[in-house]
Amino acid sequence: MGEDGVDLFRLAEVEALKRKNARPAMFLLKLKRAVSPNTAFKMIASKFTYQLQWITPFSVSELTRHRVVYDIPRCKILDFPDSEDLCVVGCQKAYPT
Repeated sequence: MGEDGVDLFRLAEVEALKRKNARPAMFLLKLKRAVSPNTAFKMIASKFTYQLQWITPFSVSELTRHRVVYDIPRCKILDFPDSEDLCVVGCQKAYPT
């Protein structure tokens, strides 16, 4: 489906994440983001950094109040056959916002 298919998959992934996280914790995060967006972003960046540890070696090359950049020299996920699409759609397109 080309680029349109990637966009549709990305949107479906975002909607699935929203449904999965539609719990009281998500409500509290939205409240925290309304009161202190910088603290909420830092909290999510820390949680994602913790979760990323088991997937692949990485370093955090930039961490500001609005942006976190992970430097992944060699992702272990790419050791599996036909995993390039997962890399592009799953990590590079769904999570940068």
